[in-house]
Amino acid sequence: MVVYFSRSGSTKNVAEAIQTQTDADIFALVSDELDAAVHVFHVRGGRIRGTRGWVVSRDDDASEAELMARLFEQIYSELPDVPEGRKRRIEQAEAVSVDDVIHTPTRAVPREILVSVMPTEKGTIAEWLSEKRGAAVDIHVPKRGPKAQLLETVKENAKQALVLHKTRRSGDLAQRGQALDELAEYLDLPASPLRIECYDISHTQGQLQVGSMVVFEDGVPRKDAYRHFNIHGENGEGTPDDTSAMDEVLRRRFRRLLAEENGEDGEDEEGVAFESGPVDASGRPRRFSYRPDLVVVDGGLPQVNAARDALDSMGIDIPLIGLAKRLEEVWIPGEEFPLIFPRTSAALYMLQYLRDESHRFAITAHRKRRANNQQRSVLDVIAGVGPSRQKALLRHFGSVKKIRESTPEQIAEVNGIGPSLGSVIWQALNPDSPLSP
Repeated sequence: MVVYFSRSGSTKNVAEAIQTQTDADIFALVSDELDAAVHVFHVRGGRIRGTRGWVVSRDDDASEAELMARLFEQIYSELPDVPEGRKRRIEQAEAVSVDDVIHTPTRAVPREILVSVMPTEKGTIAEWLSEKRGAAVDIHVPKRGPKAQLLETVKENAKQALVLHKTRRSGDLAQRGQALDELAEYLDLPASPLRIECYDISHTQGQLQVGSMVVFEDGVPRKDAYRHFNIHGENGEGTPDDTSAMDEVLRRRFRRLLAEENGEDGEDEEGVAFESGPVDASGRPRRFSYRPDLVVVDGGLPQVNAARDALDSMGIDIPLIGLAKRLEEVWIPGEEFPLIFPRTSAALYMLQYLRDESHRFAITAHRKRRANNQQRSVLDVIAGVGPSRQKALLRHFGSVKKIRESTPEQIAEVNGIGPSLGSVIWQALNPDSPLSP
C-alpha cells in the first residue's frame, strides 16, 4: 500500500511523532455525499507497523461520527473479549531488531486511539475497548503537535484513496458508457452527451473573481480544452455576485462559439485576437469552438435559471442543468423541484467528478490570479514599470522576491529595463538597504 506524506506530515515530522514509543491506532476518515474513505496507521513502539485503507458507500446518510463508530465496531469486534472476573494481561510483541522495542501487537487494542472525528457514543466505545484491552483506552482528536501532524498524514492517505476511487470509477470504459446513457435517460436528452462543459466561480470575498470551464468528452476530462475567465464586470472590477459572474462567463464563452460558427474573426474580452474556423493555423481542432451536448453549472435553481437566461438571450439551445453541492440535487431550468439521481448511479458519480474538477480548476486559476495581483501590486508603484515591464521582470526572475534579491546590474539585464531603471527598481524594492539613497 502506498503511504502519502502531506506537507504538514513530512517524513521528519512523522518521525518526531513516533519516536516517543507511541502505541496507537490512528484513524482518518474523509467523505463526500456518496462515499467515505478510511485509512488507519497502526503505530507500535514508535514505529508504523501496518496500514489499512478502504472506501465505503454512504447509502444511509450516516454522519462521519456514525461512520467512525461503525469503523471501530468493525475493526475491534474481531478481537477476543476479556474473560469475565479477571483482567487480561496485555500481550507484548518482541522486538525484531537491535534498535526496536517490545510493543503491543497490531492485532491488540492499543492504549491510545487518535481519530480525525470523534465517534458517536465515545464513552460507551471507550469502555468497551478498555474491557477488551484490560486497561484504559484513550480516544481523542489531537489538535496540535507531532501527533496532530501524523494524523494529518493519515488523512492525506484517505483523501488520495477517495480521489483514486472516483477516478477509477469514472475512468472505467463500461462505467463511462453507463453514466452517459443514464444522463440521457434521466435528463430526457435525444442522445448521450458526448461533450459536457461544467462552469464554476471562485473568488476571495467577492474579489478577483475567476470562472472555470472544464470539458469532458466521452466521459473523460479533456484538459487541453479547459479554460478560465477573469471576471471583469461593468467597471472592470468584477461583478456583484456569483450569478452575475456566471452570466459573464457563459456569454463570453458562447459569444466566441457563435463567432467561430459564423466565420467571424475578432478578439475576446481579454483583448486577445482569434480567428474563426474549426481548426487553427497548424490544422489542429479548436476545441473552444465545439458546441457541447450538455452544460452543467455549479449551483441550484437561481444559478441554473440565470444561466438559462444568458444562453437564451444569445439563441443558444443547449441542455443545461445545475448541480447543488449540499444534497447533490440536479436542477433543471424552470422546474420547481430538483431531480434526485440514485445515490450510487454512474451518472451522479460523473456529475460529481465533473463538478469537483471544475471547482478545483477554478480555485487553481483564482490562486494564480491572486498571487500575480499581489506580486504586481508591489511593482505598480514604481514609476516607469508598466504591465509589459512587470511581465518581463516576472518572467525573467520568477517572483518579486527574486527581483528584490538581485543586484541593480542583474535587473538592468532584463529586456526593456536598462541601468537607470534597474537602479530605480532595486531601490524601490530595497528601501531599507544601506546602499539605497
